[in-house]
Amino acid sequence: MQRAKSHRRHSATHLGLTVALFCLVMVLTASPSPVNAAGENCETLSGWDAVAGSYIGASRYRSCGDTLISLPVRIEQYQSPGVWETVASGTGDVVYTCNGSGFNRYRIPYVTGPFDILCG
Repeated sequence: MQRAKSHRRHSATHLGLTVALFCLVMVLTASPSPVNAAGENCETLSGWDAVAGSYIGASRYRSCGDTLISLPVRIEQYQSPGVWETVASGTGDVVYTCNGSGFNRYRIPYVTGPFDILCG
């Protein structure tokens, strides 16, 4: 019976920490940026496209009313478990031109997860 009480205390502590962390994240993400403080709604715009054997393109912007802010964006190529090499980077728009038609895995952080394509 002692074990059950200990498990309930652990669960309650875990739940309390989870709720506290969730509230902290909500406060941090809800804090207005200087542009938001002026009353404008902002949103992040991102996208990507690719043509096998030709290119991979990506874009990231922050749109606040009539203002478009370029955000950092990069394209990474998989090398080995846990190792990704940046093959193209910049702000706003970036393009990686394929150097052949080898089958590789790429990702675009904050835009898309890993994807496979014929692009050397």
